[in-house]
Amino acid sequence: MSEFAKRTNEFVDWVHTNFQLISSKVKVLDLRSRSQGRGLTAVNDIAEGETLFEFTRDKVINVDSAALTQLNNGENESILIGLGQWEALILCLAYELMLGEKSKWYPYLKILPQEESQFTTLMFWKDEELEYLSPSCVLDRIGEDAVEQLYHKLVPQYCTKLHVPEMIKFLTFKKFRVIGSLIMSYSFDVDHAEVITEEEYENNSSNQDDKIEAAEVEYRLGETKGEESGSDEQGEGNGSEEYDLTECIRNDTYLKSMVPLADTLNANTRLVNATLHYDHEKLAMKAIKNIKKGEQIYNTYGELPNSEILRKYGYIELPSSAAEFVDLPLDLIIDHYKITFSKAFPNIKNAPAVVDRILDIIKNSDYLEETLVDSDGGIVIDKYEIYAKGELLPEFVLMLLIFSTLLGSFKSDFKWFRRLVKHSKKREFDIFVNRTIVKCYQLLEERSIVTNSFMEDLKNIIIGAINRYPQNIRKGEFHFPESFTLKLSKRDIANIILSDEVTCLKDILNGSFPPVSDTTGKPKYTIIEDEKLLKNVLKRKLQEDERRSHKRRRA
Repeated sequence: MSEFAKRTNEFVDWVHTNFQLISSKVKVLDLRSRSQGRGLTAVNDIAEGETLFEFTRDKVINVDSAALTQLNNGENESILIGLGQWEALILCLAYELMLGEKSKWYPYLKILPQEESQFTTLMFWKDEELEYLSPSCVLDRIGEDAVEQLYHKLVPQYCTKLHVPEMIKFLTFKKFRVIGSLIMSYSFDVDHAEVITEEEYENNSSNQDDKIEAAEVEYRLGETKGEESGSDEQGEGNGSEEYDLTECIRNDTYLKSMVPLADTLNANTRLVNATLHYDHEKLAMKAIKNIKKGEQIYNTYGELPNSEILRKYGYIELPSSAAEFVDLPLDLIIDHYKITFSKAFPNIKNAPAVVDRILDIIKNSDYLEETLVDSDGGIVIDKYEIYAKGELLPEFVLMLLIFSTLLGSFKSDFKWFRRLVKHSKKREFDIFVNRTIVKCYQLLEERSIVTNSFMEDLKNIIIGAINRYPQNIRKGEFHFPESFTLKLSKRDIANIILSDEVTCLKDILNGSFPPVSDTTGKPKYTIIEDEKLLKNVLKRKLQEDERRSHKRRRA
């Protein structure tokens, strides 16, 4: 018997001993031949709603249950709940790993990858391999520096505070990266028992909510995929990698947790057929559709594109994820308008500065701050997702509509525009930009209207984005493999990522925008002539021009 099989059997025995229910219809199998490590498979037909396995809350590893918390008469618990979710679970899991056979989770811990060589995520790619992914924005989210920052916060200071000085030697930076990666890819966010209602239990699936809010410090780790040349894909990681060092567990309504067996399920955005549910006392994996004998049981990591699946979990779906998108950098949009303004107004001394000023006004718009209740950061963000089949973020649509409308307004009366950009007319310029913001928002919100100029700007920005990609990707010359395997070269994997991103961009050029509503069957946006919107936006200016003209005639 191989070491892999031996560890699997010991883990399964541990599960049967510790879990309340294990369905006879499921079995843990060795799927390394498919580059999927261990996985859960149906050995008999399973009906939608059936419970696959069930266990009490004390079987998961988190701050409530970990051995580290129990030390020093409750003093450690007070320290740990004052930390953030990531910090606390890293320390708790590190202590369990250090305990080895003394840990009550030892059979579970043994099946988790614990060597850097078992990782295929971007955190562990070489610099020259990462270059294959340029210009994908996924390269901005690897976050080696943030990992090092967190390590130096916890080691050695908190090892000493928690009265486990022996963990200082055990928790090297290399080990820290491994443990952080395990948590990133394997962990679940499990609500505290007291905050769960009966209705939430029926509908709850732990990976559906990103419960860690965007923060000043982003804790970005690679995630594990392989063990013994295999690839253990994890179940319901919550998909959230943004981490605020100022937050602490004491103020949260959930605990980041390692959940045995639930994380043995592989994931697929199209094939998901089971999700994790929990109530006050227990957790349960349930089938969300009928599963036939011989079919693998899949969980999901959430709606992630291949670039994020690769970054977090070290594999990709072919030909693409069901939730594919590409990030469009804000800089690309602003550069487009700086060039466009410069060409449209060659006699304006510093046209690019006008674009910067417009952007600043949009950022600081009181109207948008009060109106966009669901968008804390406003519409100016670092990157905008361009989804497959022509779906765009509302923030992106509004941003382009504002800029294209302002450009059209200024082109309609060059002398007026030149007066506006003079320093003495700064307030008048700001007032007009703010008025345009209001009008564009109202038209989008009330009538879902965009203009021909908007469509032209969108097309040109997308073309600019596509032109940043390698020629073979732009021209569709890369041929996809039939299936994913760990033997794929890094270059081939990168080409798949880039091809998926370019496909999202080309969808826009091929007429997928505006997309069609699933409910009405009609386009989500109406395209109108620019003059109709400009007449609305310029109404006050035209009235003022008329008054001035009338005064001159009277004089």
